[in-house]
Amino acid sequence: MIRSAVDRWFDRFRQKGDPAALAKVFDRTAPELWRVASHLCRDRHAAEDAVQNTFLVAIEHKAQWDGSRPLLPWLLGLLANRAREQRRLAASRLDPARVGGPQHEPDPAASAQRVE
Repeated sequence: MIRSAVDRWFDRFRQKGDPAALAKVFDRTAPELWRVASHLCRDRHAAEDAVQNTFLVAIEHKAQWDGSRPLLPWLLGLLANRAREQRRLAASRLDPARVGGPQHEPDPAASAQRVE
């Protein structure tokens, strides 16, 4: 089986912890991941975060990569999951503009004075 240079570099990082090999993987794959992330996230900063998070997850879960398969589709799957998590988190936050401001509560001292 012929493996791409990216696959060999990631495998070298995975086996030996070689940071230079990981840097080569990042340099080669980040532009493609960025293009996909920019479509999934529709926000430049969110896309950058998604790409960074993808590499963090890849580093943390390097043993889960099946070395008999190409690396880039695995990274793209991780990226899609990160983008989905970001959208879910953003949707769960309350938007202060959509939620009404505090209701006008009468001053308790003024209410008590009116009653007396």
